[in-house]
Amino acid sequence: MASLFLRQPFKAAYLLGFFTVLVFIRLPYWLVYYSWRSNRPRKSWTLHRTINVQILRKVTRLPFQLGITDKRDLSLEVPQKKLESLNARFVWIPELEKRDLVGMVAEYAARAAVKSIAIPAYWILKEGTKWSPAYEKAQEDEKVILYFHGGGFLTGTAYPSHPTASLSKGLLKYSTSLSRVLSVDYRLSSGPPFGSENPFPSAVIDAVAAYRYLVCEAGFLPQNITVAGDSAGGNLALASVRYIVESRLPHLPPPGGLIASSPWTDMSYSHLETNSSHFLNSGSDIFDLPPNTHPLAVGENAINAYIGEMDRGETKYNRYLSPASKFVILPDVDGDNKLFSGFPRSYIIGGGAEHLFDDIVVLAEKMKDDGVDTTTDFPPDAVHDYPIFDWHEPERTESFIKCAAWLDERWATVAIAEQARG
Repeated sequence: MASLFLRQPFKAAYLLGFFTVLVFIRLPYWLVYYSWRSNRPRKSWTLHRTINVQILRKVTRLPFQLGITDKRDLSLEVPQKKLESLNARFVWIPELEKRDLVGMVAEYAARAAVKSIAIPAYWILKEGTKWSPAYEKAQEDEKVILYFHGGGFLTGTAYPSHPTASLSKGLLKYSTSLSRVLSVDYRLSSGPPFGSENPFPSAVIDAVAAYRYLVCEAGFLPQNITVAGDSAGGNLALASVRYIVESRLPHLPPPGGLIASSPWTDMSYSHLETNSSHFLNSGSDIFDLPPNTHPLAVGENAINAYIGEMDRGETKYNRYLSPASKFVILPDVDGDNKLFSGFPRSYIIGGGAEHLFDDIVVLAEKMKDDGVDTTTDFPPDAVHDYPIFDWHEPERTESFIKCAAWLDERWATVAIAEQARG
């Protein structure tokens, strides 16, 4: 029966029924039921936030049930006319050179028959900043963020009007050092019953190609680049930085910083216990599960699509897929078996009401234990990926302000250190 709704006109009929029930039955019921603060998932939440979360809990099922996606044709260039009102600029990221695909990622790419391709990206400019031909290259000592959007590797886009662009725009607004962000349309995965394409490590290859573009084509200094991402994009930010650190390519030194917002850090769910956030926050996060459904089902379709033909057991040990897994195999580089050895200063964001929260905490603790200068921001009643939701105040703006201040302070510290050396 489920496969029936993957085809028209049955998909349209399902959607019509879904939104009819949502608007005329569920919404009035929620407005009454959650008027009493004691009925809300978190007593600190306003009625407005509670209703928004309940709507998301229903709507976030649709992409996985019906194959609905905002996936774009990555072979098409977006006309600049469409981007002018968004204060953005389209750019092509060249495919990764063969010499730059090495090590563990190269092995997985060969297994999955994955190759590098040219991909689209968007320069998102700070409000009041105008594009000029000079921006084809980095300005003197210019700072930049390389950003990867969320969406479970199945959906989402780097397009500047998409909700996930909120994180980039928030940092641009509050940072005094930043004038633009490069947001990358990496390849999205798909899996049965929607057809299989772009498994791991397609997205990682695209992310590394974007970093190479910033360093080798646009001329940004690595220490002036901060790699950032939210949700699945946070996983990708961690994976791309790992690749750059471990590959030790002379022309691609590691970036100066890393920001991961609600990163997906353990596809094996190795920390799943009855008293973990996967269970305790199942009623307060933006992901809804049918009754009596195991929390593992939240990311089931996304994991299967992303890993492709890889054995599911490998998610326990693969440090690119599950850096927070308790079973992850450590790299052995010159006798250094620290999982995050060589990682740059990092800023980890997570919501205390999200089901992934414990995994995010484990990630931050591992990074600190390995000597990484790690700052955390964990609002106790925030949901998954809360900075992208304009209704999630005051935590959203507070996190933008704190993270932007961290960016500016970090870059100022680097500048002072360089002046002292010079």
